[in-house]
Amino acid sequence: MYKVRIDKEKNRLYLSANEIYRREAKEFAELIERECKKLKPGFTCITDLRGQKRQIGKIDRIICDVQTLLANAGMKKVVRVVNPKSADIELQFEAISVLNVGYSAYTTTNMKIAEEILDQP
Repeated sequence: MYKVRIDKEKNRLYLSANEIYRREAKEFAELIERECKKLKPGFTCITDLRGQKRQIGKIDRIICDVQTLLANAGMKKVVRVVNPKSADIELQFEAISVLNVGYSAYTTTNMKIAEEILDQP
């Protein structure tokens, strides 16, 4: 299951990925692309991975494509909110973004802290 929403006032994209399976990953990516177009370049993003309990496996290519899309759309900063018991999942996302796309994300276990990080100029 996944969720995508935007806050135009904050110029922020919110992504929530809970157990994304290959069959729905493409649909998730298409929704992200549509919503990104509603934001201005320089937007920020919070990716909530707390519900993702297993390795990303076969959707790593789609994740890389989405991260590339976000970077090319003008994303300025991203924070990943993670479950401390699933650090390996965050490491997979970070490896893809750093090695393939060229950006690094802030990481926290708390949504409020994620908002605070991105609300700073």
